[in-house]
Amino acid sequence: MHITQFAIGISMCQMIGYPGTQIISDEIANPVGETPEEKDYLSEKIDTAYVISGFTTATILSVFVANFLARIL
Repeated sequence: MHITQFAIGISMCQMIGYPGTQIISDEIANPVGETPEEKDYLSEKIDTAYVISGFTTATILSVFVANFLARIL
């Protein structure tokens, strides 16, 4: 996977959030990998970056929502 494609994938996963990022990484690794070893390798490389980007988005968004709601209360 080219580094530009990987960076674009990470940025797109930041807009989706966690549960979607896990599904996307699985959907990339399973069809592309032909053998179980290739699927494991792709999952290892993609999962960490995509899932962390989804967690980051959820965490940042929850902080903004909590700040907004705290001001209302």
